[in-house]
Amino acid sequence: MEKHIEAQIEAAFGFVPPLFRRLRSHPQLLESLWLQARTAHIENPLPTLFKEKLAAFLSRYSPVPYALISHSVAWNALGGSPGEIVAFLETPPSDPDELRAVLSSLPDAAFGAATFPADGTAEERALVDAAFLLTDGEESMRQELRRLLPEPLFSSLIALMAYVRTVRSWLTALPELAWDAGERSAGLPGSLLTADPAFGDFVRTYVERVRHESRSRSVNGDIARQLAESEERYRALVETTTQIVFRADGSGYVFEASGMEEITGRSSDNPIRDFLEVMHPDDRAATVAIWQHALETKTPYRAEFRIRRRNGQYAYFNGFAVPLLRPDGSVREWVGTNTDIDREKRTEALLRHEYEKQRRIADILQRSLLATAPYDSLPGLTFATIYEPSGRDAMVGGDFHDKILISSDLVALVVGDIAGKGLEAAAHTAQAKFTLRAYLREYTDAGRILNRLNRFFWENGREDESPFLCLALAVIDVRTGATGLAVAGAEPPLIVGADGELRLVSQGDIPLGVLPNTEYETVTVDLRYGDTLVLMSDGVTEARRYDGLFGLEGVRRVLTRDFREPVDRIAVSIVEAARAHGGGFLSDDVCMALVRRN
Repeated sequence: MEKHIEAQIEAAFGFVPPLFRRLRSHPQLLESLWLQARTAHIENPLPTLFKEKLAAFLSRYSPVPYALISHSVAWNALGGSPGEIVAFLETPPSDPDELRAVLSSLPDAAFGAATFPADGTAEERALVDAAFLLTDGEESMRQELRRLLPEPLFSSLIALMAYVRTVRSWLTALPELAWDAGERSAGLPGSLLTADPAFGDFVRTYVERVRHESRSRSVNGDIARQLAESEERYRALVETTTQIVFRADGSGYVFEASGMEEITGRSSDNPIRDFLEVMHPDDRAATVAIWQHALETKTPYRAEFRIRRRNGQYAYFNGFAVPLLRPDGSVREWVGTNTDIDREKRTEALLRHEYEKQRRIADILQRSLLATAPYDSLPGLTFATIYEPSGRDAMVGGDFHDKILISSDLVALVVGDIAGKGLEAAAHTAQAKFTLRAYLREYTDAGRILNRLNRFFWENGREDESPFLCLALAVIDVRTGATGLAVAGAEPPLIVGADGELRLVSQGDIPLGVLPNTEYETVTVDLRYGDTLVLMSDGVTEARRYDGLFGLEGVRRVLTRDFREPVDRIAVSIVEAARAHGGGFLSDDVCMALVRRN
């Protein structure tokens, strides 16, 4: 089947074009595309020259010049000169309103088989432009084309347009397609490209030129349609709105400002003067500058300012206006509104005030939670703690560290992380920290303490707000170095020896507050002289960039490199390395506690 189809394609074109070759591995797609090409293009009863001209014009909107060159070559072979081809392709489609006026002057069935527009006539160009505008969404052109073209020419035209659209879709997906050197047809586009430099220039630059043309046409068309469709609504708006609805000419002179007197008490005899007089003095200069910039760049005007109402009170308004463009790009008119947004601004200010209030409370609470015992060392032990917020929510997270002197022989080191941010997380953190301190007065076994704390969280939290707490607890015998460790969902503790040797102490268990009867085990290790114990939250290991997380491996690298440094320096180095890995940012709060046995 594939060979049979390729034979048909080669018989039609003299070779197998690249687009069809690309589909050799998909016989069904190849057959479908060839069937459409044959019925909608090759065997289409429309005049051959018109088919190539229309296909070339529509193909100028493809992302690559494959189809543009293909149909231009065929047009050239039918007698079209390079200059004629370039002039035709460079000319944008007619304005829809102007084209409708031209087409409406023609009689019904004006373009029959015997009366089809001749090459180069205004009627032929009008037919091409109408087909393009229909493709571009101007549905009114469908009625005109149906009126002017009898069956089957109308259906044949629609079929050809659908085929060009199909090819354009393939080229969008396969932008690498091009005419290959060595093809039997390669000489044809080569001769066309070199016969007239203007054609070569057009092919090289058509994508950007057409994109600019499409953008301008879209802006003009959209604005013109919106203006025509909303003229009645605009008049109704003027009569009923509490906004100031204004219009200005192309130079920016405001000649209409409906609603001005109702809102400000000032007449609109001279809208600009009256408007500036009721605007807050502090807002005038900036607003005028924004308006001038919009006039110079022909871009929408947006500004926020205060206006004095009839009652003498200032209120916030939002100004917005858009330019209505003529086909040549000049501004015909500006249409805009000044909308009262005072209630929204006051609500926003209240919410911001409430947020800042809660932030200050949480900040104070968080600082109290980060406060630890004033000592940095005990006989034989040196401590270091560090907390780094991830960003603008600094000091309102659920991370905390603590060191608690249980007795003259025992000290506890803690790192915890409660899920969430803000005041609620800080409150849960305070609850966890001080409950833990209470249990440490009663028990010295790390696992047993976590069991009690887990049960406390489960029994005292409501189902919809039960906090999950990740925690690592170390209870250290100051005299012997014997250390009991228990971990609930936190990062596993690491020990780096005086010789740089690293030990991973415990992988830990699930966070506190998840299940009521979880049993947490105590792992006992010997903290030897020169050993440094590191407890940390997952904000350290989860610093991320495009190629992955900082991870435990990142912490290991810093410890292996800096194990001889003071413990406070090691803590800073780990945080700096995590931040650098994240591109200068931390994705979560970072909390660490270190202790070294001297």
